[in-house]
Amino acid sequence: MSRTKKSKAVPVVVVLTILLAALAIICFLINPLVIQPQKDAIAKANQEAREAVIEENKKIDAEYRARLSELESKSKTPTNPSWPSPKENTPWELMDLSQIPLEHPTAVSQTRADLATGGMLLVNEWHARPEDIYKEIENQVVSVAKRFQGDQKLQAKDNNVTLFPVAVDALQQAVAGAKAAGYTHYLVEEGYRTFETQQGYFTKKT
Repeated sequence: MSRTKKSKAVPVVVVLTILLAALAIICFLINPLVIQPQKDAIAKANQEAREAVIEENKKIDAEYRARLSELESKSKTPTNPSWPSPKENTPWELMDLSQIPLEHPTAVSQTRADLATGGMLLVNEWHARPEDIYKEIENQVVSVAKRFQGDQKLQAKDNNVTLFPVAVDALQQAVAGAKAAGYTHYLVEEGYRTFETQQGYFTKKT
């Protein structure tokens, strides 16, 4: 009885052995026939993509260098060839440019009130304060502390510290830039002074 079972088991073992051998052969052949070609294809695609990027970078770099060279050449070329050239080995020189034509001339019309409120009014011993517009522009000053609210609010000594709107806006931008750089502690103590206030300071000083 036992001999019969053994004789039937032998063919099963042989079949299993053959199947395992066949599987091993298939696995051995899969790498060179399937896996390796896929790896080679991927490597080739990566190499081609890398070379394409390198070529594109070279093209961009060449265009950048050509543009840079063009700009450098233009910067060394006088914008107006009719302008006189300075003398060599002189620290400074006076030139009369009154007869030299301007390039791209433009004209902007502004009233003296516009110039005053825009911060472009010159006042000194040769240029007196324009009496006819000062009362008008003094009504345009605003409180520094009340101009902005929330995170943009400016810290002033009190609500009586005033400036022209263009000056307050410029101050707010400056403070915002300082805050971004880490500087947050400030206090606006003085602003616009009336003629009477400034005259009082001047009289007291003298």
